[in-house]
Amino acid sequence: MSSFPIQSTVPVTITNNSPANNDNVWVTVYGSLIINPGNNQTPAQGANYYLVPPAAGQTQVVPTAVADLPPPGPNSPDGVILPSYTLTQWGNSLSLPAPTYTGDANGNNNQQYSGRILISVGAPTQAQVSVTSTPASVSSPSPASAQDPSTGTFYDFLEFTVASNADGSINVDIDTSQVDAFGLPMQLQFFKDAAATQTYNVSFTGDTIAGSTEVTALTATTGLGQGVPVTGSVMAPGSAVVSVPVGANPTSMTLNLPATATATGAALTAVMAGPVGVLGVRDDIFNGSDMSNFATFIKEQSNKTYASPFMECLSAAPMRIVSPKDICENPNVSASDALNNYFNAQVDNFFLQYFTSPATSSPGVPANGGGKIFSLQSSAFGQSLTYSGSVTLQTDGSYALSLADASGTDSNIYTIYYPFSTQNVLADYTPVFPVAAPPAWISAAMAKESASQMIFACDAVFADNTLRGLSGAALAVQGDLENSISAAFNRGIILNDPSTWGDSSTWYPDSQPFNYWVKYWHQAGLTESGLAYAFPYDDKFGSSTNIQQSSVGNVSITLSTWGSTPMPTVTLIAPPAARKVAACNSQPALLVVVRLQLAASVILSMAVS
Repeated sequence: MSSFPIQSTVPVTITNNSPANNDNVWVTVYGSLIINPGNNQTPAQGANYYLVPPAAGQTQVVPTAVADLPPPGPNSPDGVILPSYTLTQWGNSLSLPAPTYTGDANGNNNQQYSGRILISVGAPTQAQVSVTSTPASVSSPSPASAQDPSTGTFYDFLEFTVASNADGSINVDIDTSQVDAFGLPMQLQFFKDAAATQTYNVSFTGDTIAGSTEVTALTATTGLGQGVPVTGSVMAPGSAVVSVPVGANPTSMTLNLPATATATGAALTAVMAGPVGVLGVRDDIFNGSDMSNFATFIKEQSNKTYASPFMECLSAAPMRIVSPKDICENPNVSASDALNNYFNAQVDNFFLQYFTSPATSSPGVPANGGGKIFSLQSSAFGQSLTYSGSVTLQTDGSYALSLADASGTDSNIYTIYYPFSTQNVLADYTPVFPVAAPPAWISAAMAKESASQMIFACDAVFADNTLRGLSGAALAVQGDLENSISAAFNRGIILNDPSTWGDSSTWYPDSQPFNYWVKYWHQAGLTESGLAYAFPYDDKFGSSTNIQQSSVGNVSITLSTWGSTPMPTVTLIAPPAARKVAACNSQPALLVVVRLQLAASVILSMAVS
């Protein structure tokens, strides 16, 4: 077994405040070694590696090879199991390896190691490795599937990318995520030093006016950008930057929340590298009575019609709550499910708004088009350009929003396709526009997704830039336009003027359908500064938990308290001899019986492998 060449490593410290001791908290780290071609090119699939704690020294990096791994459990006939190790086994040795720098002077063709830190409490997860794909691929546990072998395990994960820079420093990019589900409350923060004492925070001053979101006369604001949390005695909890003028040291900024007092030279702090993550107590999220409780939050929303379908997110409680994205992706969920139909009318409203009906009516063609021109700014071409256009009939018989740069700087035409096609039309909904075959580059599986699933998951026609054979700036622009439109659907602002989409005060209006899962996780107090990664494009306009820094000395992860619910009783039962794993794997296949005392004094018993 051989690792990839490593330039350096970044220490990872996991502080355990969960009800389990370190012998009962498990960590699996795995990822792919990817060569990033740069220049807005799509990287090829890379080889997979997982991490193993050594007897002494630093983490070992091991290639993912089927022959070296434990056999599958009874619910995973198609794959072998990736090893998981306890916090006790990891000790102080857990670190993320950064591959040796291989790029040119501009960083093109550099290697990066990207993957997940999968953490579970009470029992190890069963991340499955396919026995048929080459290179071997890893499937994370599926939170929405009752058939997944980890369905009876408390788990959550972080996503990471580490890469070396040309100057020898290490670039680290990590986020906490509720894109798929929530299982464990945790926080993430970067420090400059290995001892985790030096933060990346920047102190500065500014002038504020009570009730205003504008802060002026800023000083020492290098690195200040959209989405950065800002604290201070005159700042409302959850304050973050919405926009700053272009330049290295902006002298003003606009916040998402108004200042609480008028002040000159107020002391402010930009929180540049965390903490981010879930502050809420696990017990409160599942069993509480205030707005940190998911069920209470949904029930208290003004528009019951739009909010109530999201109660389905509780279908996997008490182990986890599941995102609408993963519910729609579950093959056992019916196409007539409320979430699979959630955005139907809004999709048609959006495409109709930018469609001009023909003067002479034609069978099947909408006669009530809004006739508006869509216009959206993007800097993905390398400069700020405005892309404008309308919904038109394409040569393949499909309808699409066709956009172009009016200045002529970018000569490409960009299309956002109508998500209804001959492959996903629902029996109980008739789309406004005539449907055609899906675009040729959309896979058969994606083509069968409901339009709402495409929006919740930000995929298929709303994220197909890498599937079209595009390259260079065109790849980046197509992706940025789709990113903006998908985010606007999830935030309930898709019918608003696109020039206002970055104003977070307009997000989640009661009068429009939106992703209530996203609104829930962005509550200040439930999450640090109201930041969350609750859908795949939540990083649009800087509202996600993604943090990125160079020369990171320590990555700190904190597992938070669960509250009053006692730790599940976990019984480990030795498997039959035929299923025992070689000692070198350090982890037997286990039958885990979990008994969880719920608030309602109900005993839940389940068997998993």
